[in-house]
Order: sequence, then structure tokens, then C-alpha cells
Amino acid sequence: MLYRIARWLLFPLLKGVFRLQVTGRENLPKSGGFILCSNHQSVLDPCLIGAACWPIFPDGNCRRPIRFMAKSELFTDHGRGAAWLLKSLGAFPVERDSADADSIREALQILENGEVLGVFPQGRCVKDGTPFRPKLGAALLAQKSGAPLVPACIQCSGGIRPFAKVRVCIGPPVVSGESTLSQRRQTRQLAQRLADSVNKLLEEES
Repeated sequence: MLYRIARWLLFPLLKGVFRLQVTGRENLPKSGGFILCSNHQSVLDPCLIGAACWPIFPDGNCRRPIRFMAKSELFTDHGRGAAWLLKSLGAFPVERDSADADSIREALQILENGEVLGVFPQGRCVKDGTPFRPKLGAALLAQKSGAPLVPACIQCSGGIRPFAKVRVCIGPPVVSGESTLSQRRQTRQLAQRLADSVNKLLEEES
């Protein structure tokens, strides 16, 4: 419910305040679960990605919220109010740099339900313009679920700030296919394909 309110009130405001430009929205799958993967520059990135995908489908069907994986510290270090707000917006916690079985189960359930999973595969904010290098978690979820990875990039010259032009570009889905490689090598290969896709988007938008 709160996500719907944010969608109708906050997202259009964000589009104006940050002069948001969006390309590639047609690459978002119209049905089935998928993993939306973006670079990560600021704490506002989930809101900007949400605004960029509004409506999430070209036909106006925007009923599916983006369920973001968020670092567990956001739920534990900022009080009960912050934890309630994040959960009400559909986010759920993940322990970084660990095999968090609970968050993996929840992510897989989200995808099985045909929902949209939002992930920042770098695992932290990267503000210095270095190439996008994802950790393996998103690729592993894609392998386990069969869901496609949808690459996205956020760009803003000089950093995210009000009235600066923010660009969000969404690329074609990256899917895991048949392979004779070991599972771990397949995961690494899929993560590299995701990295190549996001870095290509960043180059195109620069």
C-alpha cells in the first residue's frame, strides 16, 4: 500500500527534482519474475530506479513493485521507524559478504511469485566512476530461479543532487543458458556478462 502511495506521489516528484531521463524501459519483461541490477552511487538509487520504471511496463501495468534487497544495517541501525518504512516499501534485509540463507529464500520466493527483485550487485555505493564489478549473488539467484538479469545504470555528472540531470538506462535481459561449465564457472560467466552489459550502458550514457 505504501509503495503505491510513493509511486503516485513521490516518483513523479523525483522525476522533476532530478530531471530524470530514462531510456530502455521497453527492455523490462512484461511478465514473470526478473532481477533488476544497477550500479550504485547513492542512497537515493532505489527511489530513482523505482521512478525510472514507473510505469514499470509500457502498457501502463505498474502493479508489481520492485522488492529491493537492502543491507541489514539499514533495518537495525536507524530505529524501528526506518525498519518499518523499508519493509512497508517492500525492501528486505540481507547480510552483506555472507551466505544469508533467509534473504536468499525470500529473494527466490519473490521471483517464483513473478515479482521484480531489485539488486545492487556491487554491494556498496561506488562513487568514483570505476567500472561496474558485480559480486556473484545476483547471478547465483538467476541460476537458481531461472529468472533473467535486467541490467540498468544510473548516471549523474558531479554526483546525485537536486536539479542535476540524472540518466537511467535499462538494457536487454541477460539470461543463463545451457553450458558444460561447472556451476561456479557458469555463475562467474553470467556475472561477467552482467558486468559487460552495465558497463556498456555506462559508456553509452557518458
